[in-house]
Amino acid sequence: MDREMFHSCCSLVKIPRSSRQQQPGSSPHFVDYMERAAAYSRFLRNFLLPNQPCMFSSRFTQDWSCRRNWVTEEGKPNFQKLLQEFEDTPVPVANCSAKEYNANPKQIMPFREFIQYWREYIQNGHSSPRGCLYLKDWHMQRMFPEHNTYKTPIYFSSDWLNEYWDTIEVDDYRFVQIPPSDEVCSLILLCCFQVIMKSCTGIDYAEFASFLKTIANNRISFLSSCPGGGGGVSGVLTETLSALGPHHAAFDLQRISHILESMLTNEDFKRLETSALTFKPEELLQEIRDAVHTIV
Repeated sequence: MDREMFHSCCSLVKIPRSSRQQQPGSSPHFVDYMERAAAYSRFLRNFLLPNQPCMFSSRFTQDWSCRRNWVTEEGKPNFQKLLQEFEDTPVPVANCSAKEYNANPKQIMPFREFIQYWREYIQNGHSSPRGCLYLKDWHMQRMFPEHNTYKTPIYFSSDWLNEYWDTIEVDDYRFVQIPPSDEVCSLILLCCFQVIMKSCTGIDYAEFASFLKTIANNRISFLSSCPGGGGGVSGVLTETLSALGPHHAAFDLQRISHILESMLTNEDFKRLETSALTFKPEELLQEIRDAVHTIV
């Protein structure tokens, strides 16, 4: 993100959503097709800001190791290669033919057992007396980081939720999903973005505040070390922030600032015990303003 795009984005967030106009010449009945990668600023201007959908060509994944190694030239699952890499790995498998408490029951089984089921399922005309088993929500990326299975396109690399979990080294929301039918979809690799807020009991303000502080600290550290980038930020995150640029980090910090300011006026947040927070929001706000001032 350059300076011009930074100011464009800052202006956009001040405009009510209902008043934002669709791009001239675009149609709600067609989805644009991206044959090859475009500059981040162009993608931001043409798709992200106007909230327009688009479809990526296969060029975007041609260098992914999962595409090269997990799929044959005929487009079928490469069972042999998959077994070589993950044979005895325990994986979570859901039974989509059964329901328990309005959900599909899960079991842990060796990866080779699921592959054996998968092969039999295909050979039997996509049916099995065991029902429809679905390898679901497998944290393969966390278990095997050295595999470098895929690379997130830069347009979606600003992933706050996984950045938070990576920073505190607790969890992640990158899942491999493998349904048994190769006619439906052989391999689905999903980066699942889930909310940190509790859906039934309301927002966990202490956790949400910690989340915002972590994201803010990473960008403050990055900006403090510019133009070289880095500072106290991890290697992968440094690469991402460097690719997006300091103005993108400053834009993120401004959004965090707005959220914090709103939280400080929220009556539920005001009732939160001071000991529940590991920092003072007012002090973080000042740090954010100081960091943004170095860029804007």
